[in-house]
Amino acid sequence: MKTVKIPAILLVLYSAIVSIAFVFVLVSFKANNSFNEDEISLKRINITDEKGNLRLVISNEERIPPPILEGKEFKRAISPAGIIFYDNKGNECGGLALSGKDNTDIGALVFDYSNMDAIAMRVIDTEGGDYNAGFIINDPSPKGTLGRGNGRIALENDNGSAQLILNDANGKPRLKISVDEDGNASFNLLDKDGNITKDVLK
Repeated sequence: MKTVKIPAILLVLYSAIVSIAFVFVLVSFKANNSFNEDEISLKRINITDEKGNLRLVISNEERIPPPILEGKEFKRAISPAGIIFYDNKGNECGGLALSGKDNTDIGALVFDYSNMDAIAMRVIDTEGGDYNAGFIINDPSPKGTLGRGNGRIALENDNGSAQLILNDANGKPRLKISVDEDGNASFNLLDKDGNITKDVLK
């Protein structure tokens, strides 16, 4: 096998070009972002697979991507800062969202079905002092639809009332177990209109 000898001058030129390119990229990065040896400040980071498909996005409010389901983009009701997860088909499949709107701070960690939020850990805190923190579990949307599933289970602290609420397939509360901020407990069976049909503790 014949060995090709590369002239020294070409190696020097190659090294110089690579060095200049590296310096250019670094200067460009510093000009558009805050960068030092300890911190990197960015407005958005895209994590892709080997084919270039999005798998995770970390973003501020202004650059958060729209929801993508079955290859279609949809408008967000609220644009949060956070992290968006994508499945191997490119569909949004959950995320961590942090948002403030109308004097209300909202934080949520969500994992999705293929067409609907499945489970969420949620915190809501208002300037007026109201708060809610808990877990929400939903039904998936009917096949062929998007975002129309009903909530089935809520385990939450709602303004000092610890409660477990079980809903029927239509999303109507049918069983509510709670202990209010004064320590009063209740175990209520409800009809489809939300009326108490039986208080088990009485």
